[in-house]
Amino acid sequence: MPPAPIPANEFNRLQELLSYEVLDTPEEESFDNLTHLAQQICHTPVALVSLVDHDRQWFKSCFGLDVRQTPRDQAFCAYTILSDEPFIVQDALQDPRVNDNILVLKPPSIRFYVGIPLISPRGYRLGSLCVIDFIPRSLDEHQLYTLQILAKQVVNLLESRLYKKELAEYARSLEEANRSKTKFIATLSHEIRTPLNGLLGSLHLLGGTSLGPMQVEYFNVAQTCGKSILGLINEVLDLAKIEAGKVELVFEPTNLSVLLQEVKTIVSPLLQPKVLNLIIDYDTQIPEYLSLDPDRMRQILLNLTSNAIKFSPQGADITIKVVLVERSAEYVSIEFQVTDRGIGLSEEEQERILIPFAQASAQTSKTYGGTGLGLSITNELLRLMNSQLSIKSKKGSGSTFSFILTASISTGPLEPKAMITPVKHRQFNILIAEDNPVNQMVVSIALKRNGHKVTMTGNGQEALEKFRKEHFDLVILDLEMPIMGGEEAARLLKELNPNIPILALSAHALSDIQERVTETMDAYLSKPLDFVLLEQTIQSIVKP
Repeated sequence: MPPAPIPANEFNRLQELLSYEVLDTPEEESFDNLTHLAQQICHTPVALVSLVDHDRQWFKSCFGLDVRQTPRDQAFCAYTILSDEPFIVQDALQDPRVNDNILVLKPPSIRFYVGIPLISPRGYRLGSLCVIDFIPRSLDEHQLYTLQILAKQVVNLLESRLYKKELAEYARSLEEANRSKTKFIATLSHEIRTPLNGLLGSLHLLGGTSLGPMQVEYFNVAQTCGKSILGLINEVLDLAKIEAGKVELVFEPTNLSVLLQEVKTIVSPLLQPKVLNLIIDYDTQIPEYLSLDPDRMRQILLNLTSNAIKFSPQGADITIKVVLVERSAEYVSIEFQVTDRGIGLSEEEQERILIPFAQASAQTSKTYGGTGLGLSITNELLRLMNSQLSIKSKKGSGSTFSFILTASISTGPLEPKAMITPVKHRQFNILIAEDNPVNQMVVSIALKRNGHKVTMTGNGQEALEKFRKEHFDLVILDLEMPIMGGEEAARLLKELNPNIPILALSAHALSDIQERVTETMDAYLSKPLDFVLLEQTIQSIVKP
């Protein structure tokens, strides 16, 4: 007898089969479990998941046979894919469709076969779930029905493999997109921070000169604008770090009451213009020290408090309430509430404000300004702490932003950190490599004002040449320079003098630079520079 006919939709059927990328893959327990179950239910020695390829049938799962494939022209399953109904052969020697098949006439000498077509959700018959015996027989109604259910589960497994593959590809593309976005933001940050360092540095130098009343006013405006730009950059970077999974919480014993007072001190200048009153309602039952990330907690509370200040009317009260919710021997749950008497939020606006760059409304953005990032960053930081921000508000009646935090109880504070402020100011001979002319001028003047001698170069190679000819107490290297960057220069400088202190400067705030440069450099500062911190760092890393 001739082999089974070719289905009319054979080309598309094969394309569908290939799209699953399952042919010639290793055995999988999930498929083997189904063939074993089919064998048990039907009481047959053989059960297969057979996929009909162009010129072969290949077994994704095979119970009772030692082969993984056979030619298609010998395949009973080639008949199964011709119909949506089961293909049943009760006695192969008596069935004209297969009675001269080599698998019937010679070992394994098939006599009984039932194949259930594996039909994809798009209607293509890919192969079969089949059971085989070596004696003539039949299945009862229950066995046949159960076999059909198992065949559907085989298709579900194939679909699941496909979904997993698509999900993995989506995850890879998402990761690549995140990497590209992170790289773009890091580059953009560098390009903005470099001139911003020159701007704020120049203003710092200007502030140290004699200024008239009008000049002081202009100076204050320029400094405020520069710091606003820096704040915006930092917010965007914070969000990018969170989305890239680069924010790690650093837990340490923290006095929450003291931290709240720090927040109040920081926002005090913002309260004065609107004559606002910040009330801290602190539950004294809260243990003195808790294991928290103090920097991130401060950031969260500052974001919420600054937000309340922005939207509060003249003379209003703002309340930070901290309440002990639950306590065990080792842990506490604490609720934080920041309440204002401001403009309030509708339900629709409450949903919007936690979306990055979104604000309650266009009118809100126009009237109050801001980036729409603060609350989004706050909520993402809380997620890292296994919490989330809740909003209770009514239009025109103020808002309460709250969250519940679980923290472990600590016995006391860490050992005090060593102060980097020097006991005695010392003056040094400093070699600097910086390629930006404005930053060269700003850093040079700032250091000379503090009594240091400064030698300026434009890249790492020039710095090496100077270092070979003259003794220096300290080298300051920008990390990104033409010809030779700071990291390569630091390595070569340490080869010349392993004891030379090296301070790294960089406008890259998203990279893992700080960890990377610790092998060859003694300290790291990011731009724009805080010149007080710069001087403190210099004094701390140059040994007496």
